[in-house]
Amino acid sequence: VGKRIPDFAAPSATGDLEGVANVRQRKGGNEAAGKNPACDLVADDVVNVCELRRKPLVLTFVVTRGADCEPQVDRVERIRDEFRDRVNFAAVVSGNDREDVGEIVRRRGWEEPVAVDEDGAVVNMFGVGVCPTTVFSLPGGKVRQVELGNLTEDELRSRIRALLRRAEA
Repeated sequence: VGKRIPDFAAPSATGDLEGVANVRQRKGGNEAAGKNPACDLVADDVVNVCELRRKPLVLTFVVTRGADCEPQVDRVERIRDEFRDRVNFAAVVSGNDREDVGEIVRRRGWEEPVAVDEDGAVVNMFGVGVCPTTVFSLPGGKVRQVELGNLTEDELRSRIRALLRRAEA
């Protein structure tokens, strides 16, 4: 909380790009994190947090192995239309390849951008240890709140409204 969401660009679950997420920050870093800075990677097949954080952002992290976290993204999907013009939404699914995550997205009918974090680089960078984890950030990416565990639709609405009030202040 209070820090800026770190840069990352990852393959979209609904795209054709194969590979692992790029977590190279603007300054420094090494080629193991990505050859180019993550914010420079903008394409239809890429979920780029640098683009998403221009508005308030609700970012949900899930893992699919040994956990039942997908219902949290289902709840976000159900309330997302209420805030569509004012808030960006995205999910990061860790531990599966693009094909597996794409199947989950299609089966569950998710429409928000879903980033594939096959090798766990993004969840490690964020220090995610609880599934699901939901990050609420202000325009520009400053993290306002982090929630561990499941949230109801009403809890999501309440936190998003508070985020919007803070963004407009």
